[in-house]
Amino acid sequence: MKLNKVLLSLAIMLCTVTQIWADTEPDNDTYTGAEALTVGIDVTGSIGNTTDDPADYYQFTADDDGNITATMVLTGAGYAYLKIYDSDGTTELASVLNLAPGTYSVTENGRAAGTYYVAIKAYNTSSLSDYTLSVAIATPPQANDTENNDTPGTAVTISENSSVTGHIGYRYNGGAYDMNDYYQFTTTNDGNVNIAFTSSEVGHYNSLYLYDNDGTTLLASVSGYGGASITENGLAAGTYYLRMYYYSTTQYSGYTLTNTVITDGVVNDVEPNGTFAEALPMMENNSVNGHIGYRKNGGVYDQSDYYQFTTTNDGNINLSFLSTEAGHYNTIYLYDIDGHNFTRIRFRLWLCITYRIRSCCRNILRQNVLLQHIRIQWIYINQYCNNRWYC
Repeated sequence: MKLNKVLLSLAIMLCTVTQIWADTEPDNDTYTGAEALTVGIDVTGSIGNTTDDPADYYQFTADDDGNITATMVLTGAGYAYLKIYDSDGTTELASVLNLAPGTYSVTENGRAAGTYYVAIKAYNTSSLSDYTLSVAIATPPQANDTENNDTPGTAVTISENSSVTGHIGYRYNGGAYDMNDYYQFTTTNDGNVNIAFTSSEVGHYNSLYLYDNDGTTLLASVSGYGGASITENGLAAGTYYLRMYYYSTTQYSGYTLTNTVITDGVVNDVEPNGTFAEALPMMENNSVNGHIGYRKNGGVYDQSDYYQFTTTNDGNINLSFLSTEAGHYNTIYLYDIDGHNFTRIRFRLWLCITYRIRSCCRNILRQNVLLQHIRIQWIYINQYCNNRWYC
């Protein structure tokens, strides 16, 4: 007899442990008395009818952006609605009607991390049924960006030649959308700046913009499904902004964004050297490197580079110029010490000219010593290049 009582008690305990019952009546008939539900954990309960026990509400927290799926398994004959609500408990986001025993699900896509409600509601006066309820969230593979970064003033700083991940277009509690993500990066060399993004939602359309250092002057943009890439050529070292844009309320996605500065390895000249008075010293029978025509922050271009060299003997001066941009058009000038222009030569890639310098020139520093100036000038916008001068 004692053994039977022990076995009966053990059986009752086992039933109690395996039964997860979260339906507390009548408190959870409205969202204000909602039971707590953990994402990924099943809860069980029973729904009555539209008069007695008309609804069971549960509240849960989404820790990350994603697609929310609520699943209900009905074991009785009654019909019931399965609904997902926003954080106010009244704004309906998604709904499905279950018309027979079985498993039913409803999914609400593109929702940001936050607080939500799920409710099971009776369909009519004969909707008595038991149920098992669960919530799952499918999140994008990319980690989220740091919010708030919706304006140039709140842009997230990233490194040159780096990648960053984020989410765009997800709907917040209350109805606002994450429309813009801004990033700021600084380049250390002149070059061509490539910007690119890839999206977790290959069928969703997003846009990427490149801005100057004011965060508003547009330099380049690109849009695409699942990703896109564009290169803006001839940008000087400086600060730039990237903007990831959602395009529309249904175009949510996780993304990976990359900036790449493409340079040719030619060392830049020391700025400023854009005037006669700022000319950089250049050794006789030597060479210098530099860049010309690159666009600086604010829209100013590196239009001229001046160099100064001194010859120590009478003779012919041979000047050579080699450009990294074979199709770009520039001009070279050779000046006397007083700024008088000896000659001007326009060229595309390679220049080799010979001058006869008169030793009796009035500009001598000492007998048979002549001071010369060279000026390299761009011709048109986008005619940037990296140069090597030989004298």
